[in-house]
Amino acid sequence: MARTPIQRATLQDIAKEAGVSLATVSRVANNHQGVAEGTRTAVLKAMRRLRYVGAAKVQLRIGVIIPDWSNPFFCQLSSELEAQFDKLNAQTIIASSGEHSEREVELIERFYAIDVQGVVYIGMTQSTALLTLIADGKVPVVSVDRHGPADTPAIDYVSVDSRDGTARAISCLHTLGHRRIGYIRGLSGTTTAEERYFSFLAGMQRLDCAVDDSLVFEGNYEFESGRMCGDKILKLARDEWPTAILAANDLMALGLMQRLQEARIRIPDDLSVVGFDNIPESTQIFPRLTTLAQPLREIVETAVRLLRARMDERAKGVKDARTGVTMRIEPQLICRESIAKPRNKPALGGGKDAATP
Repeated sequence: MARTPIQRATLQDIAKEAGVSLATVSRVANNHQGVAEGTRTAVLKAMRRLRYVGAAKVQLRIGVIIPDWSNPFFCQLSSELEAQFDKLNAQTIIASSGEHSEREVELIERFYAIDVQGVVYIGMTQSTALLTLIADGKVPVVSVDRHGPADTPAIDYVSVDSRDGTARAISCLHTLGHRRIGYIRGLSGTTTAEERYFSFLAGMQRLDCAVDDSLVFEGNYEFESGRMCGDKILKLARDEWPTAILAANDLMALGLMQRLQEARIRIPDDLSVVGFDNIPESTQIFPRLTTLAQPLREIVETAVRLLRARMDERAKGVKDARTGVTMRIEPQLICRESIAKPRNKPALGGGKDAATP
């Protein structure tokens, strides 16, 4: 007879579901050694399927701080982190700081209160007090995506190579014939924003392309800031327009595209657009967005490996004996329909919005 929703799964239920003996399930539930890894995995999966409340004791508890739940990139990153820590039978506690350093400090104190064994930190670059708090020796930390201050040497850091990715994007646009290329900057005070912007300047200089300051727009990684940059472009005289725009992330690129398309601007016929991150939404619009894809699985696997190494050192009594490790993973340029060869004179489509955007 099938169990009703209010009935709890027993060890016998788990044994039947996994096709193993009751003794084997008991050993897994109590985290005893001597169980083959494949068998242990099968039992743990059966426990999860049946929602067994007495499942194997959690050996690890990991705290994760992200900046913003509304950004699809951080949702993807969180999901991948949870999946990787789940393989280690670890409980993952994920919380958003909302880009506020005070909130980050509060979250760290909460993590301390529940005795986390490690922290994955994706937060505010300028939060020196917070990173000092994290690096005071209480728990090992790995910083992902955004680098912290230079005075926190015990923190390992993993991110995409923004410099390499930005250079690839500019080179691609240059090959298509673009010389007047604009840029939308990311959130001020974050290392990703600064790295990508200065990489844009370096890439333009390397290809002997002048940077027009009027085509460098301030953004904050949010969709609406991309729309605002679209408003600014629409106010420029036609001969002052860029032929292509590179945005520091996909959300801003998508916001820009939406605003321009509302004004009957044709992408990529009138303006080519490139983003950064390869969030799912980049393929859910038309034209699909050309972007730099972050290899999330590789980034997360590297971060988890570095954090585990720190945790193993701590378990052996070694406390931050080595300097932090910096790992940069190469992004992949994915060319889609949002880029094309430039026109000599971008042409607006018909309609009232085209004439008075």
